[in-house]
Parts: sequence; C-alpha cells; structure tokens
Amino acid sequence: MIQSSKENLEKNMENIRENIKREDEKYLEKIAKSYFEYIQKYNSIKNSSTKNFYIIISNETEDENEENIFQTLNEKYFKIKECLFRCGNQVQDFNSKKDIKKILNVFFNSRIYLK
Repeated sequence: MIQSSKENLEKNMENIRENIKREDEKYLEKIAKSYFEYIQKYNSIKNSSTKNFYIIISNETEDENEENIFQTLNEKYFKIKECLFRCGNQVQDFNSKKDIKKILNVFFNSRIYLK
C-alpha cells in the first residue's frame, strides 16, 4: 500500500532565505540564490511529495491454530524486515489498532476522491 502526500517546502525555503541574508561572501551568496531558484522552479514543476509504503502481511494457510498462524506471520514479517533493512530502508512497526485504523482510513478516504 502506498500513501502519497504533498510536501510543504516553505520551512526549507525560509531557512535558505535566512542563510542567504547572513552570507558575507558574494560567491556563496550567488550559489545559495541559484539553489533557492532551482528548488522553487523544480517544486513548481514536480509538486514535491512524500511517499509512505506499507506492507500488509496476510495469512494464507488453512491452519486454524492461532499459535501456528502467529508464528507463520511472524516469520514472514522478519524476512521482509531483514530484506528491507539490507536495502537501506527504514522499517517502522505499527502494532496498535488505533495507528493501523488511522493509516487505512487516510488511504481509503484519499481513494474516494480519485474516482
């Protein structure tokens, strides 16, 4: 599941503006201004966004023993987590029903507007 949201770069842009004002060397000031203009132009064309990726692990076994199901799902989880870490990804666990409901609610409600 992928969740995408627009990125607000205004805080970053304000930091660059402040650094430009404090810069004494004209050469570095010119580079900073050029960088600022590049970010503004790039953001207006691409509309920067943040993406969150969620992996939902399901149980496909016919076994109804809760302990076996839990063990199978746990094994899948640790294999996936290890592979993602090896690739340099950050992995965050969501164990509370409240967090999971919030994520799914945002995901499904954003899909309603796409229809």
